[in-house]
Amino acid sequence: MTNGKKVLIIEDEFDIREFLVYNLSKEGYTVSAHANPLDALREVRSDPPDILLTDWLMPGMDGLDVCKALKMDQKTSHIPIIMITCKSEEVDVVTALEVGADDYLIKPFRIKELMVSIKKNIKRTEAQDMINRSWPRASQE
Repeated sequence: MTNGKKVLIIEDEFDIREFLVYNLSKEGYTVSAHANPLDALREVRSDPPDILLTDWLMPGMDGLDVCKALKMDQKTSHIPIIMITCKSEEVDVVTALEVGADDYLIKPFRIKELMVSIKKNIKRTEAQDMINRSWPRASQE
């Protein structure tokens, strides 16, 4: 059973990546997971997910760069991003939110908390899309 929503995960730690894939699949999400952020960005541009989960600390390209790249591109700026990281200082949370993360969870995180965040962010994006689609008609009346 799927809920029709696609989650893309960028996480370089195998165990955490597999834990996320398992739990999200169990909840009915279609899940794609990458250890390499560049591979993930290529997929995002060719087959955009409904939401993206990313670690911050990764080799090559970090989660902040992922946020910046997606939020600066008009085709991907609407995709909600949840940062999941061990960085727990207030300045880290603020920095991530300022560059485009829509939510921030600190490892170790609770899976139910993540599920609520995913649902909340997808619903918010869907509501915004409905407003954006109806806005031109509303202004023509």
